[in-house]
Amino acid sequence: MKRKSKEGIILVYVLTFTLAITTLLLVLHYKVERYIEDFTAKNEFIKMENVSNLGYAIGKKLLEIDKNSYDWYGDVWGKEIEMNIGDYKIDIEIKDEDGKINLNKVIGAKGKVNTSLLNLLKNLFAFIGYSNSMVDCLLDWIDEDEIPRSSGAESTYYRMNNYPYIPPNKPLYSAKEIILINGFSKEILYGKTSQNEEETRKGIINFISIISDDKININTCEDEILSAMGYNEANVAIIIEERNRRPLNEGFLLSLNREVTLKNKRIIKYRSSHFSINISVENIESGKKANFKFLVRRDKENCIELLKEEKIWEN
Repeated sequence: MKRKSKEGIILVYVLTFTLAITTLLLVLHYKVERYIEDFTAKNEFIKMENVSNLGYAIGKKLLEIDKNSYDWYGDVWGKEIEMNIGDYKIDIEIKDEDGKINLNKVIGAKGKVNTSLLNLLKNLFAFIGYSNSMVDCLLDWIDEDEIPRSSGAESTYYRMNNYPYIPPNKPLYSAKEIILINGFSKEILYGKTSQNEEETRKGIINFISIISDDKININTCEDEILSAMGYNEANVAIIIEERNRRPLNEGFLLSLNREVTLKNKRIIKYRSSHFSINISVENIESGKKANFKFLVRRDKENCIELLKEEKIWEN
Protein backbone atom coordinates (compact mmCIF):
# COMPACT_ATOMS: atom_id res chain seq x y z
CA MET A 1 0.00 0.00 0.00
CA LYS A 2 2.86 2.33 0.92
CA ARG A 3 4.63 1.44 -2.32
CA LYS A 4 1.55 2.38 -4.38
CA SER A 5 1.25 5.64 -2.44
CA LYS A 6 4.88 6.47 -3.16
CA GLU A 7 4.40 5.63 -6.84
CA GLY A 8 1.38 7.94 -6.91
CA ILE A 9 3.34 10.78 -5.37
CA ILE A 10 6.19 10.24 -7.82
CA LEU A 11 3.69 10.25 -10.70
CA VAL A 12 2.26 13.55 -9.49
CA TYR A 13 5.77 15.01 -9.27
CA VAL A 14 6.59 13.76 -12.76
CA LEU A 15 3.37 15.17 -14.20
CA THR A 16 3.91 18.49 -12.43
CA PHE A 17 7.49 18.66 -13.65
CA THR A 18 6.42 17.76 -17.20
CA LEU A 19 3.69 20.41 -17.12
CA ALA A 20 6.16 23.00 -15.86
CA ILE A 21 8.69 22.13 -18.58
CA THR A 22 5.95 22.20 -21.23
CA THR A 23 4.73 25.59 -20.02
CA LEU A 24 8.28 26.92 -19.97
CA LEU A 25 8.89 25.65 -23.51
CA LEU A 26 5.66 27.24 -24.72
CA VAL A 27 6.61 30.55 -23.15
CA LEU A 28 10.10 30.36 -24.65
CA HIS A 29 8.63 29.42 -28.02
CA TYR A 30 6.27 32.42 -27.87
CA LYS A 31 9.10 34.75 -26.89
CA VAL A 32 11.36 33.42 -29.64
CA GLU A 33 8.58 33.89 -32.20
CA ARG A 34 7.99 37.46 -31.00
CA TYR A 35 11.72 38.13 -31.07
CA ILE A 36 11.96 36.84 -34.64
CA GLU A 37 8.93 38.93 -35.65
CA ASP A 38 10.37 42.06 -34.02
CA PHE A 39 13.79 41.41 -35.52
CA THR A 40 12.26 40.86 -38.98
CA ALA A 41 10.16 44.04 -38.67
CA LYS A 42 13.16 46.08 -37.52
CA ASN A 43 15.28 44.63 -40.30
CA GLU A 44 12.56 45.51 -42.82
CA PHE A 45 12.25 49.04 -41.44
CA ILE A 46 16.02 49.53 -41.70
CA LYS A 47 15.88 48.47 -45.36
CA MET A 48 13.01 50.92 -45.97
CA GLU A 49 14.95 53.63 -44.17
CA ASN A 50 17.88 53.07 -46.51
CA VAL A 51 15.54 53.33 -49.50
CA SER A 52 14.03 56.53 -48.08
CA ASN A 53 17.52 58.05 -47.83
CA LEU A 54 17.82 57.61 -51.59
CA GLY A 55 14.46 59.35 -52.01
CA TYR A 56 15.65 62.17 -49.78
CA ALA A 57 18.81 62.56 -51.88
CA ILE A 58 16.65 62.86 -55.02
CA GLY A 59 14.35 65.45 -53.40
CA LYS A 60 17.31 67.39 -52.08
CA LYS A 61 18.91 67.52 -55.54
CA LEU A 62 15.65 68.76 -57.12
CA LEU A 63 15.53 71.66 -54.65
CA GLU A 64 19.22 72.44 -55.18
CA ILE A 65 18.96 72.72 -58.98
CA ASP A 66 15.94 75.04 -58.81
CA LYS A 67 17.51 78.51 -58.97
CA ASN A 68 14.41 80.49 -60.00
CA SER A 69 13.48 83.70 -58.20
CA TYR A 70 10.13 82.12 -57.36
CA ASP A 71 8.72 78.78 -56.21
CA TRP A 72 5.49 77.18 -57.39
CA TYR A 73 4.25 73.65 -57.97
CA GLY A 74 5.10 73.93 -61.66
CA ASP A 75 8.79 73.85 -60.69
CA VAL A 76 11.00 70.82 -61.22
CA TRP A 77 10.54 69.83 -57.56
CA GLY A 78 6.75 70.20 -57.68
CA LYS A 79 5.90 66.94 -59.44
CA GLU A 80 5.38 63.73 -57.48
CA ILE A 81 7.86 60.97 -58.37
CA GLU A 82 7.09 57.24 -58.30
CA MET A 83 9.70 54.55 -58.89
CA ASN A 84 10.60 50.97 -58.02
CA ILE A 85 13.89 50.16 -56.33
CA GLY A 86 14.39 46.41 -56.06
CA ASP A 87 11.54 44.99 -53.97
CA TYR A 88 10.28 48.42 -52.99
CA LYS A 89 8.00 51.06 -54.45
CA ILE A 90 8.93 54.60 -53.49
CA ASP A 91 6.87 57.80 -53.76
CA ILE A 92 8.60 61.19 -53.42
CA GLU A 93 6.57 64.34 -52.86
CA ILE A 94 7.95 67.77 -51.95
CA LYS A 95 5.68 70.26 -50.19
CA ASP A 96 6.35 73.95 -49.64
CA GLU A 97 6.27 74.71 -45.91
CA ASP A 98 6.44 78.44 -46.66
CA GLY A 99 2.95 78.19 -48.15
CA LYS A 100 1.69 77.67 -44.59
CA ILE A 101 1.35 79.72 -41.40
CA ASN A 102 4.15 79.05 -38.92
CA LEU A 103 2.38 78.88 -35.57
CA ASN A 104 5.66 79.38 -33.76
CA LYS A 105 6.05 82.77 -35.49
CA VAL A 106 2.60 84.07 -34.51
CA ILE A 107 3.83 84.73 -30.99
CA GLY A 108 7.52 85.05 -30.19
CA ALA A 109 9.80 85.56 -27.24
CA LYS A 110 8.41 87.60 -24.31
CA GLY A 111 4.94 87.37 -25.81
CA LYS A 112 5.66 89.57 -28.82
CA VAL A 113 2.80 89.08 -31.27
CA ASN A 114 3.10 89.13 -35.06
CA THR A 115 -0.17 90.97 -35.69
CA SER A 116 -0.29 90.20 -39.41
CA LEU A 117 0.13 86.46 -38.89
CA LEU A 118 -2.27 86.42 -35.94
CA ASN A 119 -5.01 88.14 -37.96
CA LEU A 120 -4.39 85.72 -40.83
CA LEU A 121 -4.63 82.75 -38.45
CA LYS A 122 -7.88 84.01 -36.92
CA ASN A 123 -9.37 84.68 -40.35
CA LEU A 124 -8.35 81.21 -41.48
CA PHE A 125 -9.97 79.49 -38.50
CA ALA A 126 -13.16 81.49 -39.01
CA PHE A 127 -13.21 80.68 -42.72
CA ILE A 128 -12.85 76.92 -42.21
CA GLY A 129 -15.45 76.93 -39.44
CA TYR A 130 -13.49 76.96 -36.17
CA SER A 131 -13.90 79.43 -33.31
CA ASN A 132 -11.41 82.02 -32.10
CA SER A 133 -11.35 80.24 -28.74
CA MET A 134 -9.24 77.55 -30.41
CA VAL A 135 -6.72 80.19 -31.47
CA ASP A 136 -6.57 81.47 -27.87
CA CYS A 137 -5.96 77.93 -26.55
CA LEU A 138 -3.27 77.42 -29.19
CA LEU A 139 -1.47 80.64 -28.26
CA ASP A 140 -1.70 79.87 -24.52
CA TRP A 141 -0.02 76.54 -25.24
CA ILE A 142 2.91 78.31 -26.93
CA ASP A 143 3.37 81.58 -25.02
CA GLU A 144 5.74 81.88 -22.06
CA ASP A 145 3.29 83.10 -19.42
CA GLU A 146 0.52 81.55 -17.35
CA ILE A 147 -2.06 84.25 -18.06
CA PRO A 148 -4.97 82.75 -20.05
CA ARG A 149 -6.42 84.66 -22.96
CA SER A 150 -10.14 85.50 -22.91
CA SER A 151 -11.10 82.11 -24.38
CA GLY A 152 -7.82 80.32 -23.77
CA ALA A 153 -6.50 77.75 -21.31
CA GLU A 154 -3.36 77.68 -19.22
CA SER A 155 -2.04 75.16 -16.66
CA THR A 156 -4.84 75.78 -14.13
CA TYR A 157 -7.51 74.83 -16.64
CA TYR A 158 -5.73 71.61 -17.62
CA ARG A 159 -5.26 70.60 -13.99
CA MET A 160 -8.88 71.36 -13.06
CA ASN A 161 -10.12 69.27 -15.98
CA ASN A 162 -7.85 66.32 -15.11
CA TYR A 163 -5.59 66.47 -18.14
CA PRO A 164 -2.49 64.32 -17.56
CA TYR A 165 -0.31 67.20 -18.78
CA ILE A 166 -0.11 71.01 -18.85
CA PRO A 167 0.92 73.48 -21.59
CA PRO A 168 4.70 73.54 -22.10
CA ASN A 169 4.62 77.30 -22.77
CA LYS A 170 7.17 77.04 -25.55
CA PRO A 171 7.17 76.66 -29.37
CA LEU A 172 5.59 73.56 -30.88
CA TYR A 173 8.03 70.74 -31.50
CA SER A 174 5.75 68.99 -33.99
CA ALA A 175 2.42 69.76 -35.66
CA LYS A 176 1.09 66.55 -34.08
CA GLU A 177 1.43 68.19 -30.67
CA ILE A 178 -1.68 70.26 -31.50
CA ILE A 179 -3.86 67.22 -30.76
CA LEU A 180 -3.02 67.70 -27.06
CA ILE A 181 -4.38 71.26 -26.93
CA ASN A 182 -7.80 71.92 -25.45
CA GLY A 183 -10.45 71.98 -28.19
CA PHE A 184 -8.37 70.12 -30.79
CA SER A 185 -8.53 66.53 -32.03
CA LYS A 186 -7.07 64.19 -34.65
CA GLU A 187 -10.00 64.93 -36.94
CA ILE A 188 -9.39 68.67 -36.70
CA LEU A 189 -5.66 68.23 -37.34
CA TYR A 190 -5.84 65.71 -40.19
CA GLY A 191 -9.29 66.46 -41.58
CA LYS A 192 -12.36 64.39 -42.29
CA THR A 193 -12.92 62.38 -45.44
CA SER A 194 -16.35 61.13 -46.42
CA GLN A 195 -18.17 59.93 -49.49
CA ASN A 196 -20.58 62.75 -48.79
CA GLU A 197 -18.69 65.85 -50.00
CA GLU A 198 -20.54 68.05 -47.50
CA GLU A 199 -18.87 66.16 -44.65
CA THR A 200 -15.35 66.32 -46.12
CA ARG A 201 -13.11 68.88 -44.43
CA LYS A 202 -9.40 69.64 -44.77
CA GLY A 203 -7.31 69.25 -41.66
CA ILE A 204 -5.47 72.28 -40.34
CA ILE A 205 -2.23 70.35 -40.99
CA ASN A 206 -2.64 71.63 -44.57
CA PHE A 207 -2.37 75.24 -43.42
CA ILE A 208 0.21 75.23 -40.62
CA SER A 209 3.94 74.69 -40.21
CA ILE A 210 6.51 74.72 -37.42
CA ILE A 211 9.62 75.46 -39.52
CA SER A 212 8.66 78.16 -42.04
CA ASP A 213 9.35 81.88 -41.64
CA ASP A 214 6.86 84.68 -41.00
CA LYS A 215 5.78 85.05 -44.63
CA ILE A 216 3.46 83.09 -46.94
CA ASN A 217 4.38 81.98 -50.45
CA ILE A 218 1.26 82.97 -52.35
CA ASN A 219 2.25 80.66 -55.22
CA THR A 220 1.85 77.53 -53.09
CA CYS A 221 -0.58 78.30 -50.26
CA GLU A 222 -4.01 76.69 -50.00
CA ASP A 223 -7.14 78.42 -51.33
CA GLU A 224 -8.36 78.93 -47.76
CA ILE A 225 -5.28 81.01 -46.89
CA LEU A 226 -5.93 83.23 -49.90
CA SER A 227 -9.47 83.75 -48.62
CA ALA A 228 -8.15 84.45 -45.12
CA MET A 229 -5.94 87.17 -46.59
CA GLY A 230 -9.09 88.88 -47.83
CA TYR A 231 -9.23 87.91 -51.49
CA ASN A 232 -12.84 87.31 -52.49
CA GLU A 233 -14.12 84.15 -54.15
CA ALA A 234 -13.68 85.53 -57.67
CA ASN A 235 -10.13 86.69 -56.86
CA VAL A 236 -9.20 83.27 -55.49
CA ALA A 237 -10.53 81.50 -58.59
CA ILE A 238 -8.45 83.79 -60.83
CA ILE A 239 -5.33 83.33 -58.67
CA ILE A 240 -5.66 79.53 -58.79
CA GLU A 241 -6.19 79.56 -62.55
CA GLU A 242 -3.22 81.86 -63.09
CA ARG A 243 -0.77 79.96 -60.93
CA ASN A 244 -1.72 76.70 -62.61
CA ARG A 245 -0.14 78.24 -65.71
CA ARG A 246 2.70 80.32 -64.30
CA PRO A 247 3.97 81.75 -60.99
CA LEU A 248 2.38 84.91 -59.62
CA ASN A 249 4.11 88.25 -59.15
CA GLU A 250 3.24 91.43 -57.28
CA GLY A 251 2.12 93.26 -60.43
CA PHE A 252 -0.52 90.62 -61.14
CA LEU A 253 -1.82 90.70 -57.55
CA LEU A 254 -1.99 94.50 -57.49
CA SER A 255 -3.97 94.55 -60.71
CA LEU A 256 -6.32 91.91 -59.32
CA ASN A 257 -7.01 93.46 -55.90
CA ARG A 258 -4.73 96.32 -54.92
CA GLU A 259 -6.20 96.90 -51.46
CA VAL A 260 -5.89 93.31 -50.24
CA THR A 261 -2.45 92.86 -51.78
CA LEU A 262 -1.06 96.00 -50.11
CA LYS A 263 -2.65 95.02 -46.78
CA ASN A 264 -0.82 91.68 -46.90
CA LYS A 265 2.36 92.88 -48.58
CA ARG A 266 4.50 92.34 -45.47
CA ILE A 267 3.64 88.65 -45.29
CA ILE A 268 3.48 87.76 -49.01
CA LYS A 269 6.50 86.14 -50.64
CA TYR A 270 7.18 84.38 -53.96
CA ARG A 271 10.25 82.21 -53.28
CA SER A 272 10.52 79.70 -50.47
CA SER A 273 13.20 78.52 -48.08
CA HIS A 274 11.46 75.71 -46.16
CA PHE A 275 10.20 72.41 -47.56
CA SER A 276 9.13 68.95 -46.50
CA ILE A 277 10.40 66.00 -48.54
CA ASN A 278 7.83 63.26 -48.01
CA ILE A 279 8.91 59.70 -48.80
CA SER A 280 6.56 56.69 -48.83
CA VAL A 281 8.22 53.27 -49.10
CA GLU A 282 6.24 50.05 -49.67
CA ASN A 283 7.41 46.44 -49.89
CA ILE A 284 5.77 45.32 -53.14
CA GLU A 285 5.48 41.69 -52.02
CA SER A 286 4.37 42.05 -48.38
CA GLY A 287 2.54 45.37 -48.62
CA LYS A 288 4.38 46.71 -45.56
CA LYS A 289 4.75 50.49 -45.61
CA ALA A 290 6.79 53.20 -43.94
CA ASN A 291 6.56 56.97 -44.28
CA PHE A 292 9.40 59.42 -43.83
CA LYS A 293 9.26 63.20 -43.67
CA PHE A 294 12.39 65.32 -43.99
CA LEU A 295 11.94 68.98 -43.01
CA VAL A 296 14.61 71.09 -44.70
CA ARG A 297 15.80 74.67 -45.15
CA ARG A 298 17.26 75.97 -48.43
CA ASP A 299 19.61 78.95 -48.13
CA LYS A 300 20.42 81.68 -50.65
CA GLU A 301 23.14 79.53 -52.20
CA ASN A 302 20.60 76.68 -52.64
CA CYS A 303 22.31 74.51 -50.04
CA ILE A 304 19.94 72.20 -48.17
CA GLU A 305 20.02 71.82 -44.38
CA LEU A 306 18.08 69.00 -42.71
CA LEU A 307 16.10 70.42 -39.77
CA LYS A 308 14.03 67.47 -38.61
CA GLU A 309 13.09 63.93 -39.63
CA GLU A 310 9.90 62.02 -38.84
CA LYS A 311 9.42 58.27 -39.35
CA ILE A 312 6.20 56.28 -39.28
CA TRP A 313 6.11 52.46 -39.57
CA GLU A 314 2.80 51.04 -40.82
CA ASN A 315 2.36 47.40 -39.77
